[in-house]
Amino acid sequence: MGDKPSDVQAAEAIGMRAYPFEEENLMTFLTPIFAWEEGRKLLGL
Repeated sequence: MGDKPSDVQAAEAIGMRAYPFEEENLMTFLTPIFAWEEGRKLLGL
């Protein structure tokens, strides 16, 4: 995903705190992050 593993870990930690652990909820939280990362790659940022 990101350039820095710490970014991924931070996103996962926030997701875990924001929701009771359910994969559906975690994916709802992570989907915009994945989309942002993909957009960033496409723009070459």
